Amino acid sequence: MNSSEAVLVYALSGEASFVFLIRKNNYFVKRLNITTDQLGIAVQSLRRGLNPENVSTLRDVPKFDRTEAFKLYEKIFKPIEDKLKGVKLLMVAANGPLQSLPLGVLVTNKPNQTFKDFSGYRQTPWLAKKFAISVLPSVRSIKALRQFSERRKSEKPFLGIGDPA
Repeated sequence: MNSSEAVLVYALSGEASFVFLIRKNNYFVKRLNITTDQLGIAVQSLRRGLNPENVSTLRDVPKFDRTEAFKLYEKIFKPIEDKLKGVKLLMVAANGPLQSLPLGVLVTNKPNQTFKDFSGYRQTPWLAKKFAISVLPSVRSIKALRQFSERRKSEKPFLGIGDPA
């Protein structure tokens, strides 16, 4: 892991929710002010805006609730935000309801304007604009992914020359 990478591990269990932040030379643990049930309701609400049903025209597409996305951001991300200076790649391992939410759709500042068409989403401060986010099945998978992705030089590089005609 280098200094521009961080790992976030969300551990949810009944009434207690925690986020663990792992950096190259540091780690932090923070208890979150949200229960698993509350988190499930928030995620379910946001997913409705991501997975619309019975859409046959553009007018049928529901608006994504940016205010709710900001409220969830404040609960699960804001408590460790100050520890992420210099991070470009955020690797996330989560359990429970967070597994079904792409964290990049969280909104980092309170939305203060309404808009009439989809172009308004361009000005939204999405979390995905701040970090490249990679979802992991577990923290242990980092080692496996890095081990298999090592670049190896071939002893005999391939050179192919052909005449398709």
